[in-house]
Amino acid sequence: MPSRSADTIKAPWTSMSFSTKRGMGSSWSLSMMRTKRRRCRGRPHGRISSMIMQMSILDVLQGRPEAARQAPSGQGGFGMLKLTLRGAATSIALCAAGMQASAQDLADMRIGYSIPASGLEVIDNFADTLEKTAARSGGSDFVVVSAEGDPLKQTTDVEGLATQGADAVIITAASDVGWDLAIQNAKAQGTVVVNHSGFAISGVDQNVMLDFYDSGYEVGAAAARWLNETHGGEGLVGILAQSGDSGLVERSQGMRDGILENSDAEVVAEVDAYDRLEGAEGAANILAANPDIRVLLAFNDDVGLGVLQAATEAGRTDPSELFIGGTDGLPDALDAIEGGTPYQVTWGYMFGFSAILTMQDTEALLRGEDVPPTRVQQGRLVTADTLAQYREITADPFSEAAGPIFDEVSRYSDTVLVKGDATPAE
Repeated sequence: MPSRSADTIKAPWTSMSFSTKRGMGSSWSLSMMRTKRRRCRGRPHGRISSMIMQMSILDVLQGRPEAARQAPSGQGGFGMLKLTLRGAATSIALCAAGMQASAQDLADMRIGYSIPASGLEVIDNFADTLEKTAARSGGSDFVVVSAEGDPLKQTTDVEGLATQGADAVIITAASDVGWDLAIQNAKAQGTVVVNHSGFAISGVDQNVMLDFYDSGYEVGAAAARWLNETHGGEGLVGILAQSGDSGLVERSQGMRDGILENSDAEVVAEVDAYDRLEGAEGAANILAANPDIRVLLAFNDDVGLGVLQAATEAGRTDPSELFIGGTDGLPDALDAIEGGTPYQVTWGYMFGFSAILTMQDTEALLRGEDVPPTRVQQGRLVTADTLAQYREITADPFSEAAGPIFDEVSRYSDTVLVKGDATPAE
């Protein structure tokens, strides 16, 4: 596990003891439509069930609110939020014999998770892992609140969680705009706030950033190696980028630098694309204008899978003649790599590992421990050669075998970030 300054984060499979920050009642006072479940540690639980928003993983985790197709608005006001409430066991002794009694203290804690939209696989998985981590460390009530595609509503959600007694709120936001007052109000309530959005929000206790430039660079460098091995280092390149978000601009630039600095490639086209459909349209235009193009790089896998669709429709299916790369490690992208298609590389951020660290850091903050204000989630390059290992590692980040991986995919920084700040360098 990566270290927090001089401290070491305990492995996720280790039982930990906590004390509560402040006493609270036995149930939430949220006047919302909800389904509350309490469960013993280790028992299966359901997915977030609500209106499915069609957004890419990057829209969700890294800030593309305008790319979301808006769901019909609710009745307005925090009291009408749709949510799924996941309650951990209130009596840990009933669930697992031998746990320390002090671990039950966390059962009185309330932790909220504010998301931009529900029904998305990446969000569901992240929320599940947050809940499992809380259950393994003693058990706290865990609530997920969805803004259903409305960034303004999400800031209201966070304020509402704090007002209704949340000890901590974890945020995955779709935009860094408009958060100042919401964070100030939440902090005034004594609520711990952790931001896991890939970009910085001012005033939170911890920002979790993504290593945008380096991940993009590694994908570009992988494409360069392919060119060097198969085409003497030469070839035309198209990039499907994202210019609307500073972090994703960094990633797109990293892809460009990665391939140009490591081969004799030439970038002949660069277009913006925000989802799979626009990826397909953009790639189709690039392929039509440059039929001899050898490399197409997409800033995320959702766009990249659209690129693969366009290439397939254009008859460009030979992986020795076309290289497609993206980032995120989406399951469909992994399947495309496994299937021997031109989709040959992605960058997996390993969000399951990040969810564990996010919850552990949140709990440490609730205990009054010193936690660095910034964490950077790095991840791994995934190719046909590393795919099996990647799948094995990410299948169960709680396993003892996964313990040493945390140091490789995440790092801490004492740099305090504010809105607009870039990911701190190592």
